[in-house]
Amino acid sequence: MNKLSMLALLILLTSCASYKDVKVLDLKSKTCEIINKTKGLNDFGSEQAAVKALRQKALEMGGNAVYVDDIIVNGKNYEAHGYVYKCD
Repeated sequence: MNKLSMLALLILLTSCASYKDVKVLDLKSKTCEIINKTKGLNDFGSEQAAVKALRQKALEMGGNAVYVDDIIVNGKNYEAHGYVYKCD
């Protein structure tokens, strides 16, 4: 890989948004645009990881906030269900 390609890759990686940029709301939003409802999954027994997966999906959908309305646990499998929002 040449220097220009490496520089372009470095810029792309450092400018990308992270799931950490997606805010977790305490209440459903009345002022933000709702994008969709989705879920985040974790098969290793972690609610926090399921919410992280939900935030990552929200980011991929163009959202910047989520409201988690349900956590479903089945053995070691966790599902975080929630609404994805685009807020100003």
